[in-house]
Amino acid sequence: MLFLIVFFPIIIGFAVLNINRESETIREDRIRQCETMAEIGAVTVGQVLESAIDEGILSEEQVFDTSYVPIPNSNPPRYHTAYDEFTDRRLQRVLDGYLNTEMIVFAVAVDRYGYIPTHNTIYTQGNVDDPRNRTKQMFEDKARLSLETVEKPQREAYRQDSGETLWDIFAPIYVRDIHWGAFHVGISIEQIDREIAAARNSSLLGLGFILLVLVITVLLAASTVVRPIEILRRAVEKTGNGDFSHRVSIGYCTELQSLSKSFNQMAEKLDHKTKTEWMQKAALKEANTKLQQMVVTDELTSVHSRKYLFVRLIEEIAAAQRTGNKLSVIFFDIDGFKHINDRYGHRAGDMILVHVVNRIRALLRPYDVLARYGGDEFVILIPGTTQAQVREAAERIREQVSGSVFEVEGNRLKVTLSIGTTTLDRFDDESPEKTADRLLSEADERLYQAKRRGRNCVV
Repeated sequence: MLFLIVFFPIIIGFAVLNINRESETIREDRIRQCETMAEIGAVTVGQVLESAIDEGILSEEQVFDTSYVPIPNSNPPRYHTAYDEFTDRRLQRVLDGYLNTEMIVFAVAVDRYGYIPTHNTIYTQGNVDDPRNRTKQMFEDKARLSLETVEKPQREAYRQDSGETLWDIFAPIYVRDIHWGAFHVGISIEQIDREIAAARNSSLLGLGFILLVLVITVLLAASTVVRPIEILRRAVEKTGNGDFSHRVSIGYCTELQSLSKSFNQMAEKLDHKTKTEWMQKAALKEANTKLQQMVVTDELTSVHSRKYLFVRLIEEIAAAQRTGNKLSVIFFDIDGFKHINDRYGHRAGDMILVHVVNRIRALLRPYDVLARYGGDEFVILIPGTTQAQVREAAERIREQVSGSVFEVEGNRLKVTLSIGTTTLDRFDDESPEKTADRLLSEADERLYQAKRRGRNCVV
């Protein structure tokens, strides 16, 4: 449709311009054709008169006769010359041949004094059967007559009494190299205009037919080619945006059917590849998540791992250094845990670890960090607490565990904890990593002090 909107005015403009040029070409061609006919007529009349002299039919004096005898009672006046009978026989045939041409209105031979020695034109009036009723003076203007002596064809336009405009095209006639007169050919401008109008109408009709065919062709192309291409374009756009599930179906254009089939095959492969890659990425992401979980989480108790503990402890130390807040550490293990493993088995020991962790987790704040340090040893990071506050928290943990009875594979067991605590209340000129090692060492040392004091206590 864009083609129709943009190019139709251009096509019509060029077509109209071409039609106008053709109209002017027709006009000029007809005028040149009549100029040629005037030249040929002038040569023919000259040859006819020369032949008459050579054959003795007319003398040179008769050919160049200037004694125009008036015809009595003629109004307007008409004249008779010595060669009228000859012109009836010979020149008539020449002139009649021109009058058979549709666009020729008149064809006359006029002598150098402006007289028409024949009667076969619209200028002759009266009784044409009278052999003397021949000659009529056509031109009286000397300036007009002087034009007839030029060597090349000339033309002048004038309007008849009927209102029709004519082109008078004439060429000089020479007899024995003497200027005898001129051969005039009259053509109707209206007739040429009618011919031009007919040609223009024919061209416009042809143009209309061509435009109609073009419109139908464009519309058919839009439905059979452009629309399928638009379907393919949208499909490619969706594919480019990551939608590989889109398929196209074109059932009325063989070339585009092949293209759509290739597109569908490509989309199918991309879709399969994308789904495969997505599944692989999902599996990889899940594996990475599990791996990360394994790195930061203890598999048995689901608390944080030792590695995560160190990372988080360094972060908390750096935060405490910036803000000046306190940071406390609780280090504990289960008293007699080796005896439980030896007597009840490692499965029972694992269950005890899980039960103890669950009881302690219920006492912690959301931002406290509980991590398994190794075996039955655990560490708790408690930000924002003083030494006294962390000892109170440790006592609550100890009491919660020691006051509980754990059922493990049909056995009712009671366990106790030995707990060591420390608080970061000073910031030496050391790195957070060294500070972390120092805090853990202090808490671990106090844990063993609790062991030496008889276990089930907080130091």
